[in-house]
Amino acid sequence: MAKKVLGKAARRWGHRRFLAMAMALVMLLTMFPGGDVEAATVKLSKCKISLSKESYNYSGKACKPTVKVQYQKKTLKKNKDYTVSYKNNVKPGTATVTIKGKGKYSGTVNKTFKIKKVAKPKFNLPDNSLIMMGDKFKLSVSGGEKYKFSSSNPKVVRIDEKGNIITCEVGSVTITAKSKSNKFTRKLSVVKVDVNMPKEMRPGERYKMNKKVYGTKASNFHFVVSDPKLAKVNEDGWLEASSGKGGVITVSLLADTVNGKKGWTRKVTILPMNKMYTIVRPGKEYKGVTEEAKSSITTGQDSDIRILAPELGTCKEKNLYYNNQIATVKQGEYDYYFVADTWNNRVVVYRTKEAETWNYETPIYMVLGQESTTGSAPLVKSDITKGNDLAKMNWPVGVAACIGKDNEIHIFVTDTYNNRILAWNSFPKNSGQKADFAMYYAADSNCQR
Repeated sequence: MAKKVLGKAARRWGHRRFLAMAMALVMLLTMFPGGDVEAATVKLSKCKISLSKESYNYSGKACKPTVKVQYQKKTLKKNKDYTVSYKNNVKPGTATVTIKGKGKYSGTVNKTFKIKKVAKPKFNLPDNSLIMMGDKFKLSVSGGEKYKFSSSNPKVVRIDEKGNIITCEVGSVTITAKSKSNKFTRKLSVVKVDVNMPKEMRPGERYKMNKKVYGTKASNFHFVVSDPKLAKVNEDGWLEASSGKGGVITVSLLADTVNGKKGWTRKVTILPMNKMYTIVRPGKEYKGVTEEAKSSITTGQDSDIRILAPELGTCKEKNLYYNNQIATVKQGEYDYYFVADTWNNRVVVYRTKEAETWNYETPIYMVLGQESTTGSAPLVKSDITKGNDLAKMNWPVGVAACIGKDNEIHIFVTDTYNNRILAWNSFPKNSGQKADFAMYYAADSNCQR
């Protein structure tokens, strides 16, 4: 058949034209051996193939970059001209995209992309956090994503456009950080603290600091002193000034907050020894004894100093009228001295060790009848209303102390103007502790009760 065609063509168009057409026909037959020109396909390897993204951060989800296939500036259509499949495209590592020709396009091409392992995003606000009223804190989340922050109660905490926390009032809120792929929630409490605190203390004085914490549990806060050599504080808030030259300390009530240890702070002056016992009258000043006693206190021993009552004048700190009965008792390694300070409506307690001598430098250990060593008010009717009738006294004159069969120190004080005897069945734990009971002279006495 082909020979007949070629023969007719040679006779009609001439030899040269015949040769040109024959060569073109041969080329076509070579490209399409089956003789069907319409059935020819293009291999994908001759196409330009690209991925929309060649690197991903691990998210736990399948990564599927978009595939773009072009042939001679023509963009091929997915699922018509080619198909796409993915392999190992979830976990960190190298993922594979397989592009397979379809229809007029044949062959297979593999493309790869990376899935990187990244650190888990971290919210810089810990759960159940505290922030002091008036403080600020900037919120942030690691990982590179953009987060939007919100507060469950803007009346307590509001958050500005830059993620700064602004405290408005005491209370608790939930802070939310949200992005396209992550969400965090944290509880936050806005707190405020206050403490009753003296401006100065005498060596040996003990003071109970009552903390007031608003917005959270008080147990989150703990007392700290800047110089333990000048004063010590226990977990219950009892501050005790030490003996010595005195100085200024910082007392703090702190808790762990989003901004570190924060809370309440005050400066307290610890008075030196020589200021404790300076007694002044117009035009004349008396200072404490300059030499320590040569021996421990014994019966009939001479006093270390004598100041007559008319010369006493006014004390810079607080008058100490020790013109009444003194009781002593020994328990373990300590000697206790109980002095009826009548004019100040209290009993002053001193404590020394066996090797120590009780003298003018011995600090006050505690007082009975007053909450601190600076108090001197007598029992009044308002104290009775508040239930403090056993914590106060009026003109105490006599005091007695002894060790009972229970090995406890028992203390008895004659509360003169209340016509009664106050009794403690064991040694008090702090200044101002209430008596365990009172014995009254008569039901129709002149007692404030």
